[in-house]
Amino acid sequence: MYYKLISVIRMNMKILLVFWSVFFGVAIELKGQEFAPTGFPDRIALTLSENPTSEIVVNWRTDTTVQNGYLEFLPAPDGPDMKSGLKRLVSRPVTVIADSIAAHCFSVQLKDLNPSGIYAYRVSGENNWSEWFQFTTAAGTDEDFSFVYMGDVQADIRAKWSRVARQAFKTAPDAAFYLYAGDIINRSFRNNEWGEWHHGAGFIHSMTPLIATPGNHEYTRSLEEKESLCPYWKSGFNFPENGPTGLNGTVYYVDYQGARFISLDGQMITRNEELRRRQYNWLEKVLLESRGLWKIIMVHHPLYATRSGRDNKELRELFEPLFLKYGVHLVLQGHDHTYARGTVPAGGKKPVYVVSVSGPKMYKEDTSLKWPQKTIVDTQLYQVIEVRKSHLSYKAYTATGKLADEFELDK
Repeated sequence: MYYKLISVIRMNMKILLVFWSVFFGVAIELKGQEFAPTGFPDRIALTLSENPTSEIVVNWRTDTTVQNGYLEFLPAPDGPDMKSGLKRLVSRPVTVIADSIAAHCFSVQLKDLNPSGIYAYRVSGENNWSEWFQFTTAAGTDEDFSFVYMGDVQADIRAKWSRVARQAFKTAPDAAFYLYAGDIINRSFRNNEWGEWHHGAGFIHSMTPLIATPGNHEYTRSLEEKESLCPYWKSGFNFPENGPTGLNGTVYYVDYQGARFISLDGQMITRNEELRRRQYNWLEKVLLESRGLWKIIMVHHPLYATRSGRDNKELRELFEPLFLKYGVHLVLQGHDHTYARGTVPAGGKKPVYVVSVSGPKMYKEDTSLKWPQKTIVDTQLYQVIEVRKSHLSYKAYTATGKLADEFELDK
């Protein structure tokens, strides 16, 4: 009741400010949308499970008046009948507070699904149902697929990133999932920034799942130099918990149709020696045990930076030998707010290192760097990567859909 009262007061204050500005000619700067929760479900997002042929996670949010979340799902029909085979599941809330705004986050892991199955679902609060969405599970064999890779989103999300997400969907409407390389937002505990990201992506992640690795901006650092992961990360995404102790939901892997995707927590590698070593030991085991055709790493901090003064020496010296030893093919990164792609040494086969940025915050590149074979500055980008048994086909596009870079990587 308290949080609902605060929301009403805020809304009435905005109406009074607009009235004052219009009728008295006084210019008043209004804040952006606050994206406060209500009794209606929002921030509906699918995330991949460890076994995407038979499982998927559905996440959503309401205000704190909702004590039970419900999910209904069934094999998707071609017509309007949503009753045949319908199942209902219930979820208990996790309370998240950001910007003094409390919300209830819900999640359901759907299990025992069929490979390549198309399922329809909807979610609710107590009595308020969302529209019906649908998704497709991964195939049970190593079939070709594509995914979208996004670098840092971070700033001016609603105003200037939204078009990038939507153009990516136009370019690759059948992408199996989206991969985010960290810094989805700028300030980890700002509710409105998470709201802007969900708004910018629109319905995309209600239909197309995502995986993501955390960046430094998903963390908040206290006066005692302690790092705290934003509560919306775990409660809003619920990524697989197959990582090392203390890093569940940030360090994990997903096997998708012959490719193993591995998330490393770059912030903890650069800031915490114990968690750095823990990730190293876990990664070696995960790479050794992988039987997939492809090995793809996602980590926010680049092994090879594109700006001077941002060298991640601990990350590179410890982890690159593992990448080389176990044949990692592709390393997808963010953090430096430019675009660079290359192998080390130049002309090598793998791994291919990529740094990219999808949001509007831009840095200048260090022109003295020798490692990139391709660089782009002051450009918002998204990447579409097609995965086949014999090779990867990689294409980077600008915000308007122009092809900016491409290469093929043979198995």
